[in-house]
Amino acid sequence: MALTCVELRAHSAFSFGDGAMTPEALAARAAELGYPAIGLTDCADLGGVPRFVVAAEKRGVRPIVGAELEVDGHPAAFLVQSREGYRNLAALVTCARVADGRMVWQKNMKNFGASMPGFGFVESPFIDGNLVLLSPGGSVVALNKLNGATVWQSKKLKGSTDYSSLSVAETGRVKQYLVMTDKSVGGVLATSGAILWEGDFPGDRAVVPTPVYNNGIVFVAAGYGVGCKAFKVGIAGDRMVAQEAYAGTQFQIHHGGMVLVNEHVYGLHDQGTLRCIELATGKQTWQDRNVGKGSIAYADGHLYCRGESGSVSLVEANPNEYKVKGTFTPPERNGSKTWAHPAVSGGKLFLREQDVLLAYNVKE
Repeated sequence: MALTCVELRAHSAFSFGDGAMTPEALAARAAELGYPAIGLTDCADLGGVPRFVVAAEKRGVRPIVGAELEVDGHPAAFLVQSREGYRNLAALVTCARVADGRMVWQKNMKNFGASMPGFGFVESPFIDGNLVLLSPGGSVVALNKLNGATVWQSKKLKGSTDYSSLSVAETGRVKQYLVMTDKSVGGVLATSGAILWEGDFPGDRAVVPTPVYNNGIVFVAAGYGVGCKAFKVGIAGDRMVAQEAYAGTQFQIHHGGMVLVNEHVYGLHDQGTLRCIELATGKQTWQDRNVGKGSIAYADGHLYCRGESGSVSLVEANPNEYKVKGTFTPPERNGSKTWAHPAVSGGKLFLREQDVLLAYNVKE
């Protein structure tokens, strides 16, 4: 009987620098070759798995998934056998060298008491000096950037960490990290992880935006009709106190983010309008349809707005009036909603459309 062999260590373009094919092209090629199955094990990355599974099953190829990790200095392929196995891989935090991609250290979010959110662990690690900070399971953990050793871990806040990333604030010379769970928002002391304050902010289904801070005001927002809330934070004697400054539904942000520019916050509301509100009072100063619901970035006095339809708009960051400078639609569109945030660096605007990266010169 002939022995059937299949490739179990295929890399897609999600193995940056070590693969070129899209997950869909990889599945199509496996079908052309008559493979009954094929394994996708990208380098420390599971980003291509959902697309690969869908594409392979459509072509009658059994998808086998996992990831390639480094063990004792050597690459090893880890294949998942169940949903739980996939969750275990998705919980890994990896530090790798830029020069060659070699792993420096690796940690599992579950070891810090975290449970897997519905859409997986998707927060962005926050790097501050020699620390890498994460918020597993409603606590905050600080790791040594060089070796991954635990420096401190805070006690647990109300609820569990959803999809929001950490930010930093300084109040009365006290440095704190701001963390938002699906039930609350709070601040932890940067030197030890002690919880300084906590306020209620119950979300619905997915709490994503990163908290913003300025002049003693912590501002948070969420989608699905939840809205926004601001807390006034200050020092009273030897402790930090926080009280609600205002709350409302005038600013509802799903997963498109929001940006603080001086004394105002800008964001693309769930109802499809670009809005500007005054941070101190929560008063809305203007709104416009712009590109509809989407994501936002800020650079050089301007807002870069990207709608779910793919359209991109340049708007002046002006709290007094809506002033659009231009709008265009990138050529690479595949029909899916555009959720990747725009990014501006070195005079270039970067837009990702699935596995296509576009760069535009925006430097005058």
